[in-house]
Amino acid sequence: MYVTSLPKNILSTLINLGHGDNTTLNTIIGLYRDQAPNMIAHIKLSASEKESQELKNAAHKFKGVCMNLGFTPLGDICADIETAGLQRNYVRVNALCTQLEDLHTLLISRMLSLSHG
Repeated sequence: MYVTSLPKNILSTLINLGHGDNTTLNTIIGLYRDQAPNMIAHIKLSASEKESQELKNAAHKFKGVCMNLGFTPLGDICADIETAGLQRNYVRVNALCTQLEDLHTLLISRMLSLSHG
């Protein structure tokens, strides 16, 4: 399954974590924006080097971040990357990494509109 959009309520958990405090919300958004690209890059590097255990670990770590923030579609993709990596299905892993990056870009756009809105 290829997901090309995010649910409208994707940021509801994030907003709830902020408890209506824009400073807290912006801090959480900033942390995600700072750390997520490196985590995604680690997933992609592990995939390109065909390091299945490191790929599983990197995808699992990012899955946890995504699920904790309510970004379930991204977390689900990470779970699929874990599985495909353990199966050494790197064609699938690469397709999933592209999908993860695409949804991450959409999510960042939504975050920016939230933090500026």
